[in-house]
Amino acid sequence: MAFVMGGSDPSSNKLYNVEQAVGLNAPNAKGDVMLVQYMLKHIYGNLIVDGYIGPITLAAIRRFQQDAKNGGAKVLIDGRIDRAFGQVSSVSHTAYSILLMNFVLAKKNPVAFEAMPKFVPLSANPRPNPYNPVQKKIRQIAVTYTQPKKVTITYEDGSTEVAFVEGNVIFDGKAYA
Repeated sequence: MAFVMGGSDPSSNKLYNVEQAVGLNAPNAKGDVMLVQYMLKHIYGNLIVDGYIGPITLAAIRRFQQDAKNGGAKVLIDGRIDRAFGQVSSVSHTAYSILLMNFVLAKKNPVAFEAMPKFVPLSANPRPNPYNPVQKKIRQIAVTYTQPKKVTITYEDGSTEVAFVEGNVIFDGKAYA
């Protein structure tokens, strides 16, 4: 099931994440698929949010990844949306597609972004990170839309994590920083 990182306050720069991967060779849990479908529907239109993975959803995931890459983002085009465990994947060293989807949807359609919890089930207790069993509670997420984009995560214990994303994401001829 999908979950939200950050506060419930609309100005808190929240990010929606999947608990398990969605797409090719992925678990495709219904709530996670619904999150991805909802985001893609409100970025591209003409997508049914039913929680079931099929050729239309898979094509939309690949289209998003290709558009992101064409826009200059360092993203892997693999037809799969993985759970973000930071800003950049430790395996492929590319940006997580789910984070790019958050940034694009928040800029392109902020009303749909804020309304997402009304249409997508979100877990109050997300599964822990399998790579780091001690999960810190996030106090704040701050995004600076400069180039490169800077994402600062502040945890309740006072520690912070900072990551940078290079390039713009371009959709329908419009750049989203």
